[in-house]
Amino acid sequence: MAARAAVEEDGDIAPPDADGTVIDRVDDSLSEAVRPPTARLGEGGCDCEETALSDFDRSWRRRAFGATAVLKNEDPFKLSQLKEAPIKSLDDLLSTQEKHEGLITVDKKVDLSTTTGVPEEHIKTRMVRIWKPAKHAMQSGTYNTHKWKIEFDTRERWENPLMGWASSGDPLSNIQLSFSNKEDAVAFCEKNGWDYSVTEVVSKQPRPKSYGANFAWDKKTRTSTK
Repeated sequence: MAARAAVEEDGDIAPPDADGTVIDRVDDSLSEAVRPPTARLGEGGCDCEETALSDFDRSWRRRAFGATAVLKNEDPFKLSQLKEAPIKSLDDLLSTQEKHEGLITVDKKVDLSTTTGVPEEHIKTRMVRIWKPAKHAMQSGTYNTHKWKIEFDTRERWENPLMGWASSGDPLSNIQLSFSNKEDAVAFCEKNGWDYSVTEVVSKQPRPKSYGANFAWDKKTRTSTK
């Protein structure tokens, strides 16, 4: 015997019928509500009865059919005349004029050494080295070699008998600053009034060499073990 569709009010699965069949969910009942009445066989297999539709089922079916009719009768000419939203570039959204109204543009270089509060002895007498770290002997990758760094010159030190370390009265002795490129590091030193020197990167192209070349019999290429 076919299972009858019955749904509880709270939307959960209803208890099973007397014959033990499980009842359908709310979505299945609503989808069946918009369909025309269907006939099913009774227990004897000969008598037929139509499913009765409630007032809610009839109103739901009218709404579904009405919405479908509106979509079908829509004028395609009017749809073609509808204008889409204008496409704006990312620069117009991120770089707005209101965002840059408070910026002040200066043509010449700015010296901030008089306003930073750094003592004069750590401005005029300091030498800054701008460099880019290279790979060490045990390194095969390129980690920690993409940033430019600045470091200050070494001042006087003395041995500390308490710990056996070397102490210094220089507040800038162990400071390292990282920059994405060399130009930013140079501009930072010029703004603070420091003298600087730039250590350029020496690019060395590795020569391809096979492992078997270390054991070649040729006197020009073989490595002596004595």
